[in-house]
Amino acid sequence: MNEQAMCLVKLPAILLCLVCFLPTTGDGELTVQGKAETNLGSFPSKDRKCVTFRLHNDGKTVERIRGVSQTCSCLQTTVSTNTVMPGCDVEVKVETVPEKLNGAFCYPIYVVKETGAQPNRFIRLTIRGEAVRSDEE
Repeated sequence: MNEQAMCLVKLPAILLCLVCFLPTTGDGELTVQGKAETNLGSFPSKDRKCVTFRLHNDGKTVERIRGVSQTCSCLQTTVSTNTVMPGCDVEVKVETVPEKLNGAFCYPIYVVKETGAQPNRFIRLTIRGEAVRSDEE
């Protein structure tokens, strides 16, 4: 294989390495857009309620999300992306699991960043409301 062909083969691998190993920051550059707490109000416990939080990377370097930790199995969380480029947003979607909640609730959800010292490594979001069982409606 000639030298030019070898460069073409190596180029995608080099680009992948550059994207995967861009420097990250632990300076708390990921900020919540809007409120970090949402009140769902009163709703039937058989219903699925959903809220989306938006985080913005205000920094000049890439932020990576290691995961999302919730304090109750009554919630399901998803993240739109684990890599947040500078100036970009990530959405954290939180859904209630039908029939798992009963009564008033207030649960924190923690977005865990890959880098940063505590407490800057965690972003706390909160979801609250009141789930009413059908026999109580």
